[in-house]
Amino acid sequence: MKNIASITIGSILFVACNSSVQNVTTVKLDDTSITVLNEEKVTEKKTVKLSELIEDFQIIRFEDKDEAFFKANWMYFSDNYICVKQNAAPIKLFEKSGKYIANIGNVGQGPGEYKSIYDILLDEKAQSVYVTSFSGEYILQYDLKGNFLNNIKLGGNINKGRLFSNDSTISLVHLCFKDRQDKFTGANIQIQNPDSIQYVYVEEITSAITDKNGKRQGFNDEIWSYRNAGDFPFMMTHTDTLYHYNSKTNKIQATFTMAMDSEKKGDSFFIFNEWPKNYFVTIVGGDRNILVDKESSTAYEVEFINDFMGNMKCYPTCQDGYFYQNWEPAQLKDKLEEILLSGDCPENQKSKLESFIQTLNENDNNILFLGKLKQ
Repeated sequence: MKNIASITIGSILFVACNSSVQNVTTVKLDDTSITVLNEEKVTEKKTVKLSELIEDFQIIRFEDKDEAFFKANWMYFSDNYICVKQNAAPIKLFEKSGKYIANIGNVGQGPGEYKSIYDILLDEKAQSVYVTSFSGEYILQYDLKGNFLNNIKLGGNINKGRLFSNDSTISLVHLCFKDRQDKFTGANIQIQNPDSIQYVYVEEITSAITDKNGKRQGFNDEIWSYRNAGDFPFMMTHTDTLYHYNSKTNKIQATFTMAMDSEKKGDSFFIFNEWPKNYFVTIVGGDRNILVDKESSTAYEVEFINDFMGNMKCYPTCQDGYFYQNWEPAQLKDKLEEILLSGDCPENQKSKLESFIQTLNENDNNILFLGKLKQ
């Protein structure tokens, strides 16, 4: 852990090891607090059913029009829409039923076009889709029919910007580089008045992504922000800390971190995802997934199974408040046949899965498993 380590790591380790809570504690930091997970003390392992995580489970078949087919890189959601990001191809916009609506903009360098997409925000209230590139000067704005509306300029370059909506505000965080003289870590943009912008600069975050001479460590660092909880939770590769960007106070504050022995960590790094009831930690390179229960302040190592589909193992990919898994039909057919042969499928689900397999055609468009996270 780098950026808050200098002021808190000693107290974090002391409190975590001496707390009555086995592996999770809270440390006060000025006018806020941070939840701390002690990785060393996570010894219990659990299997978590998908039904414990989501309110419902839908199987969505995307329309088979030629223009609707896609190779998904990532997906984004709102109450009634789905956006599909692709590599070197246009963004696809669908109704939640899977009906194709339109392409969002197009690949290119002209007005309303993009070369590489980093984030997509569906904002039904504003009737808009907002898009950021890996690097650029603008947030691109489109309507819900795919038409280009506006370039929102923030007065500086946007490096891998992530987006979040809150009432009448769009917020953004990005990689802020000293050697480019970047002037802001985050920004709040008023939807009705895009020229009205509040900026926030966080020295500890910016310092963490530069060397002692102020030069960036690299553009390979990522910002993860899955928008599964309020107050814009996000983290960066280099910080090992989950932050909240509160658009109402225009403040960025540390919220969650993990204490881990540096020798054990080695070259591993963390990805933190905040859900309404949990923090979810993936240790990349360490092959460990940890779930933190916010209410009980306890944590355990987990694997997930999709108990709606024969208890198949699944990784909880979650975005915009939804769990999702995208499948090509042939891939899904192979997986379900494997489950039926494994002996792990409950007896009362076998006939349902066998019937479902018969509906899968390798020439059809993709199939989506979707479920809203429990609040």
